[in-house]
Amino acid sequence: MTWLKRKHNWCSPVIQNEMLQLLVNELMRSIHAQNPVMYCVICNGIHGVSGKEQICICLRYVDEILSPVERSVGLYDTDSTTSEAISNIIFYVLIRLQLSVAHLRGQAYDGASNMSGHKRGVQSLVKEQQQLAPFIHCGAHSANLVIQDSCGASYVIKNSLQLAHNIGVLFSQSLNARHELKKLMKLDSGAPHKTLMSNAMGFRRSQIDGILQNYGLLLDTLEQLKVEKNSHAHGLLEKLE
Repeated sequence: MTWLKRKHNWCSPVIQNEMLQLLVNELMRSIHAQNPVMYCVICNGIHGVSGKEQICICLRYVDEILSPVERSVGLYDTDSTTSEAISNIIFYVLIRLQLSVAHLRGQAYDGASNMSGHKRGVQSLVKEQQQLAPFIHCGAHSANLVIQDSCGASYVIKNSLQLAHNIGVLFSQSLNARHELKKLMKLDSGAPHKTLMSNAMGFRRSQIDGILQNYGLLLDTLEQLKVEKNSHAHGLLEKLE
């Protein structure tokens, strides 16, 4: 029983990577166990926290009771976002999963020319291998474009979202701002602890909820920062008042 007394927390990078690999292997086994006869591929490019471009590959199919199943099968680093590079990653993933291109029945990407181009886009290169895989503009991306344009058409909504983003930037970058807000939250025990900080994508609903629910504390914090000659806080306070 001496191994129980060892002071290891098993959270080293090697252990974490091993655990992630076990999860990946289990996911692969589940896909093989379901053995999808027909499937679609979904692909999107994202920026990791390291700033590197990564390609996210998902598969969508139906199980034995015809319920839709969507599985993310990995993030793949890429030095190039050309259609040739991305299509090669897609084919590599399908080969790795032992899925035949002959069973591919759809592909969904965003509307970027390197993805949706009808001559040399990814969808065109995939169709050269499988004519029965029509391209569908990603529904989530389409909805995002609609919402973005709708918000931009309203002066009030556009300015409000920009103001929320600027508040998030202040509290993300200023340790003093976060410290002042925490002090006021301790004095007001009923204050909801919603985040005011932005993330890499701009802001989320939780941030907007945090601004609305902590509005009074936010004004008091900006007022204190104004006294300390914080010009950014001064400008935000004028807009909020």
